[in-house]
Amino acid sequence: MSHKKYSVCVIGNSHVAALKQAWTNRAPVVSAGFSVTFFSAQNRLMTCLERKGRALVPTDDELAQKLEFTSEGKRSSEVDDYDAFVFVGSGFCIDLQRFWTECGTTDGLRFGAVQNLVSRACFEAVVEAVLIKSLLADLVRKISAITSAPVIVASAPFPSERILDDDAFKDDARFRDPAF
Repeated sequence: MSHKKYSVCVIGNSHVAALKQAWTNRAPVVSAGFSVTFFSAQNRLMTCLERKGRALVPTDDELAQKLEFTSEGKRSSEVDDYDAFVFVGSGFCIDLQRFWTECGTTDGLRFGAVQNLVSRACFEAVVEAVLIKSLLADLVRKISAITSAPVIVASAPFPSERILDDDAFKDDARFRDPAF
């Protein structure tokens, strides 16, 4: 019985490197014919990944070397080689610590003073703008312009609970209240 091949391309910053390491150290059982290729580098380098024809190609030699290392030999991502794309991290996140210390809505008043009180609509517009301007959103736009393959977006993970050891956040109920 032959199995259909299915190839996934995972692109992003150091969070991809962590996924690659986990995949390498504890590869899950997958169907025959399934493959995954990881392309990873720091955000500052990933800004040098450009669309050329039907590929994402590095315009910087340091980026090319990083991609070659993480992908085990490939310097660019040829779109037609993959059935799906997963984009990870790369600035696609909301820095809750920064947002809550700089601005907030009336919802946050129950936790204390808000430095800059804004409407919910304004707050949501700021959040949307931050996400749309992220490196990850730019990479997704580049891929989506040349393929209709499925795209999965995975934001950068939230900081660990160790942040609560920081005096600035230790007593801030917003970091403990799951309803907020």
